[in-house]
Amino acid sequence: MRESIAARLDDARLTGVFLSGGIDSALLCAIAADMKPDAIAAFTVGFCEPGYDEAPIATGIADYLGVRHHLFTYEMAAYQEAFSGFLADIDLPFADPAGLPTWLLYRDCRVLIDVALDGTGADTLVGVMPARHTRLAIQYAALAPERLRRFGAALLRQIPGLAGYTPILDFEAPQDLLVRWKGWSRAEISALCDTEVNLDGTRFYRIYRQFSRGQHFQRYNALLGNLPDDRIHQAAEGSGLRVRFPYWDGKVMRLIQELPQAYRHTEAQPKRLLRALLERYVPRPLWDLPKHGFDFPFVSFLRLDDHALLDRYLSPGVVRKHALLRPALVERYVGQFREGDDSLSFRVWALLILFGWIEQHHASG
Repeated sequence: MRESIAARLDDARLTGVFLSGGIDSALLCAIAADMKPDAIAAFTVGFCEPGYDEAPIATGIADYLGVRHHLFTYEMAAYQEAFSGFLADIDLPFADPAGLPTWLLYRDCRVLIDVALDGTGADTLVGVMPARHTRLAIQYAALAPERLRRFGAALLRQIPGLAGYTPILDFEAPQDLLVRWKGWSRAEISALCDTEVNLDGTRFYRIYRQFSRGQHFQRYNALLGNLPDDRIHQAAEGSGLRVRFPYWDGKVMRLIQELPQAYRHTEAQPKRLLRALLERYVPRPLWDLPKHGFDFPFVSFLRLDDHALLDRYLSPGVVRKHALLRPALVERYVGQFREGDDSLSFRVWALLILFGWIEQHHASG
């Protein structure tokens, strides 16, 4: 790791490290600061909503390491003002809500640095085990017909104390259980597109099928390693910032992947190896805290100013003008969300990004 980071530092200017407060980025920052403390600056996005803000953890780590720390905390109005520029800047629509704060951060820190280190790749490198209910669903429940599973899930919902087990049975396809965001099902996509949709040929489904039902660790990490990270690449391209990924170094990857799984991950200690390394540089109480990952409070953003962005990009006129999806269904989803159904939030976010991106690029020719 030290060799990998040394090879990716900027010799001419400060090197930035995107410090979220998580183990992956904290380890990069700690090693880089140990090697060249005066040539490192940490960059963090904070959030006004306490449930999303991990800036205090990042600040504590940066202070302990003695590196200069730049904290960017944007008001919702700033995100709203920047949204059209974000849509115009990205080359393709992607629905990761963290894309907008990442784009803003890259734009602002580009004034100070040319190169930044990012912790992407650590999850795939050391491995992540899916949740226990997901493993049970894939290994056992997926053997039952969907109608039978749906019936069983409906029964569980009616039994006090057992309703929490419904995710083991309530899914359309087992692949869906490994998708982070609760977005569109295949049936919903078919209805929106007004044509039958088959996902079997997608890369996600093909990788899933390469593993036996019980190979949870191997399957999940193969899927993680093959997902496009448009959030980072699009923000870097738009800002001109060069982002480098020390965890993807060939020597690092070969070394860690040859280690026994127990060195990389255990139920009691996820990312066991990275935790042990980080503890050499930073006391455990500063970073071994509950975390949720870098996220964006997009539901509050969607509801800002009485759903102003939905009025602009998901109005019936806009949806019908582009004739891309069935207007009545889009209007129904948007209407139900407006009325307070937060379970539709990611679906509406994806629609907003799609039609907003089309509007921006259609307007510019």
